[in-house]
Amino acid sequence: VKTMHFTNSEKDTYQLQPGDILLNEGQSLELVRRSAIYNEQPGKFFFQNTLIRFRPGPRVKSRFAQEVFTHWLASGRFSGIAKQTTSIA
Repeated sequence: VKTMHFTNSEKDTYQLQPGDILLNEGQSLELVRRSAIYNEQPGKFFFQNTLIRFRPGPRVKSRFAQEVFTHWLASGRFSGIAKQTTSIA
């Protein structure tokens, strides 16, 4: 795992909590919005701004939200609304 320096303000913004879902923001249209659920200790890890964090509310289960995101990825829903600029994949 690579390390980065975060200011206290950035730590508040980018710290991960159990159940957070991280979505890939870039690369090719086929890979945009791949997701993963964070299930480690709260505040132990942070994410960089090349990812999108989805934090489910109390009425939404992380596993369900990730299944929806996986379906949207497989069905092309994400690539249908994504805009391709450059690819580093």
